[in-house]
Amino acid sequence: MDKALFIMNEIEEIPYPKEYLDALKGLTPLLIENIEKTGLSEFMNSGTVQLLGVDKSLDLPLFFFCWIGELNEIIGNLNLILTDLRVLPENYASLAGSPKDRFYLLVRTFFYEFQRFREIMNIVIKALQRRGVVKKENIGKMREEFNKCFEETFEVRNRFVHDVSPTWKGEKHFKLFLSEDKLSIDSALNDICNHFADNLRDEGLRMSWFLQKIVKGAVYFMSKYKKDSLNH
Repeated sequence: MDKALFIMNEIEEIPYPKEYLDALKGLTPLLIENIEKTGLSEFMNSGTVQLLGVDKSLDLPLFFFCWIGELNEIIGNLNLILTDLRVLPENYASLAGSPKDRFYLLVRTFFYEFQRFREIMNIVIKALQRRGVVKKENIGKMREEFNKCFEETFEVRNRFVHDVSPTWKGEKHFKLFLSEDKLSIDSALNDICNHFADNLRDEGLRMSWFLQKIVKGAVYFMSKYKKDSLNH
């Protein structure tokens, strides 16, 4: 099978909490109702539905549905990039443009997409604070701890954004820059693409594992907060 015909899902998606699976089923009729109110054509054009009249019992299932949906969209995009990196050494001759430029574009895109994890985390922390799970004075500390765990990766992304011409160092980059004939390009791409794909995959897996722990923690603390609220 041609490797370009399938996607290698190397980074694990975030599973939806089993605690809310049954309640999530209650969202289906609500989605249908809101699509009917919004109009199917508008829904098809925008791809979104403004959920009105959400029952309080569905607030948390919907919260996790939206949060995890956003996270898994990013993970899906990262897996697409990894797949493209894996197959580039075999497929570059059939693609328009420079294989060198395509490689560096894929690497940059991975880091740009990875940055979205931080943006979503900032939104989620605020949402948790509004629900009373996180104290306002702890928001800054939580953001700092999250950023610290992936500081090097976020820093690479920042260099791409702020440096006019970031420097690529190392023998693998040197070989790619100097490659001119097909034989040298094949060798350089095989060497650098798989090396980078392995390292980017490992960082993506680390983020996936970290986020799964955060989601489980959020489920626990939200349930605890809900019980405490009922008791008072």
